[in-house]
Amino acid sequence: MVIKVGIIGAGLMGRLHAKCYSQMESVCIESISDIDKEKGEKLAKEYRCKFYEDPDVLIDESKTQVIDICTPTPSHRQFTLHAAKVGKSIICEKPIARTLRDAERMVEEVEKRGVFLLIGHVVRFFPQYIKVKELIEKGEIGQPAVVRTFRGVSPPPSFWYWDVEKSGGILLDLLIHDFDFLCWVFGKVDTVYAQNVFFNFSQRKGIALVNLKFQTGVLAHVEGSWAHPKDFPFTTKLEVTGDKGLIQFDSSESMPVMVYKDKARRKEERVPENLFARDPYFVELEHFISCIQEKEKPKITPQDAVQALKVSLASLESTRTGRPVKEGEIN
Repeated sequence: MVIKVGIIGAGLMGRLHAKCYSQMESVCIESISDIDKEKGEKLAKEYRCKFYEDPDVLIDESKTQVIDICTPTPSHRQFTLHAAKVGKSIICEKPIARTLRDAERMVEEVEKRGVFLLIGHVVRFFPQYIKVKELIEKGEIGQPAVVRTFRGVSPPPSFWYWDVEKSGGILLDLLIHDFDFLCWVFGKVDTVYAQNVFFNFSQRKGIALVNLKFQTGVLAHVEGSWAHPKDFPFTTKLEVTGDKGLIQFDSSESMPVMVYKDKARRKEERVPENLFARDPYFVELEHFISCIQEKEKPKITPQDAVQALKVSLASLESTRTGRPVKEGEIN
């Protein structure tokens, strides 16, 4: 069964998704839409598909089973609700929405219409992060106690990212990747405290630090940066300490995921080379297409996306008030 996809947004993520779909035998890119006509027509021409300047017209008129939303966060609600109402499944880039109310409305609609919704928390498809979760679950480091994560990149080029009311800034647009991963591994967050969020609007640079306490007692220190020099490699780091050892991963290093037990023992946990050869974005989209074909629920549920959003919103509230925030306080 060939699945026809319509992509809304011809920017960086829209182009990346189109490239992935073009490599799948079971997918046909039926149409592309972008309010920037020149950019949208160029991508549609590249993949020999229809172009719609108006995304809502694409949703109504295109012969697609899937709508792929690769647009700025404030538009996610509008396009998701529209696609669900006409019976089309949706993949939407993270975060699910800017507000909890919008996110819950989106989840309500897709459940009502019986369509699939996958939010693009792609970190769950990176083999290194999958390996770390596997090692923790196997008990390689005993009982996890403290986690440190870092995610850094040069400042995003589009100005809308720097409008916190639209994007949520670093805490929502960037660090939600780590929040989702940590919730996936350690469960629900109890308390959030964020500080030292700094925005330099003239240079468009920012840094954020967040401390999380999980209901299990695990503590996490999450750091995000939009302050890297231009063209500096995107960098992620992860360290998990347990009562019997330590797991480390650093994307800037050539070493695999490492497990340290004591001074006399160091263990390399190699991720299979064939997994590195597969683009995590490709794997993510392939998984979603397979779920539609097999009528199976995606690994990442809409509720998972809402959970990660709640942590981001709690972080934003903490920076506003200067105090720790219980996740349940966000509405």
